[in-house]
Amino acid sequence: MEEKKVTNSKVIVVQFVNDAEEETRYFNAYDEYHCGDFVVVETAGGLYVGEVVRTDVSDDIITGYEVIDRVDTTGWRTRQKARNQRAEIKKTIEAKIASRKDEALYKLMAKDDPEIAAMLKQYLALGEIL
Repeated sequence: MEEKKVTNSKVIVVQFVNDAEEETRYFNAYDEYHCGDFVVVETAGGLYVGEVVRTDVSDDIITGYEVIDRVDTTGWRTRQKARNQRAEIKKTIEAKIASRKDEALYKLMAKDDPEIAAMLKQYLALGEIL
């Protein structure tokens, strides 16, 4: 594993994931971080995951804790996007099926019933009324 060169730190603000109180804390950051990045941070209570919410913090803030590293969410974001796309496609398919199922049922029933067949012919001739 490549060792990172120690440089001056910058203070950033992190909000812990799943924190109902939406409390933010200050952490020393030795790498470049951006708002929206997920990070693992060191605290008195152990390690926590949080989201970077500010990077423009005054230099006079002192903190004894630091950001350990960025959490790579690329795979998760890709899976979430695919899940959302799949749900949208399913919704579109189901809407198309719903709009055509009655007509398909009528056609199926018309095969065995001449009276339904005659009414279906009239129904289809009228077309869709908007």
